[in-house]
Amino acid sequence: MVLQEYCKVMKPLANCLDRLQTEENAYLGVLLPTLTLMRLALERMEEARGDQALTYAKPLVRALLRQEGNKGGFNNRFSAMFKDLDLLMASALHPNYGMTTFNSVAPNMKEEIFQRIVKEMKALIRQETEERDNNQDMEAMEEHEEATLKKSHFPAKYRDQWVTLFIKYNTGSQAQQQWSDYQHSWGRPEAKEGVPQ
Repeated sequence: MVLQEYCKVMKPLANCLDRLQTEENAYLGVLLPTLTLMRLALERMEEARGDQALTYAKPLVRALLRQEGNKGGFNNRFSAMFKDLDLLMASALHPNYGMTTFNSVAPNMKEEIFQRIVKEMKALIRQETEERDNNQDMEAMEEHEEATLKKSHFPAKYRDQWVTLFIKYNTGSQAQQQWSDYQHSWGRPEAKEGVPQ
């Protein structure tokens, strides 16, 4: 009877270790849900009544859950992990667990983790959009590098005003003077005043 109870108590621990050692579960996001399953199984054994109650191994369950002192016990060993935002993010982002597991894993951290996921997703989407836009801009510039400029290339609304501003900043004496100034600042002695080269 003593050995049966011992095996019963150690089974959640053995299952936890087995699960964490498999290649299929070699993701950080598996850690907290697996530890939570072990803790819940031990707590159910501790609280069991009637014919399910432990007779001899209850002190072992208590030691595994809440050993007094600085060492041992689930809470002493793992409580810091359940406050680690990166570990919580790993669990929340694992497709097998997600945010629904937070009711058991870390209910008090659920909203904070959700907000962090939203923030980081927005940042990634923004970054990818900017990179895509930059790539499209570069491709567009490369396509139009040798193209002859036409009035139809300018926006339709206020097209004449767009053309006027283009001419002001791209041709004439003002543009030539700026080009000359840039060439002199680059140290190109062959640059002639007012003539783009």
